[in-house]
Amino acid sequence: PQTPAYTLFATSPPGEKQRGRAHEPDFVGILLTMVRLVEQQTDLLIAINVPHVKGEYEESEIDFAGGKYGKLMQQAMEYREKVLETFEVKDWGLFVMEEGE
Repeated sequence: PQTPAYTLFATSPPGEKQRGRAHEPDFVGILLTMVRLVEQQTDLLIAINVPHVKGEYEESEIDFAGGKYGKLMQQAMEYREKVLETFEVKDWGLFVMEEGE
């Protein structure tokens, strides 16, 4: 059966520790995917962070509200798809079920 997965896309300004440093990103694109393991009654989170440093991306290619994500975010989306396609739990014993379930 299909495993439910939900993705949230967000952006974040550079962290406090990155401000003023060389290669400080303008912002960080974040793909946060939750994979729901129904039978194990748990979720797994997969996060892909994509720093956007001036000169390493084309600002004109990005309009998130308009559906333009730019090359870096498109690559991240491809990576996310590859992770979801190839993800495999090799040890189901990692998930402890409570008594009576």
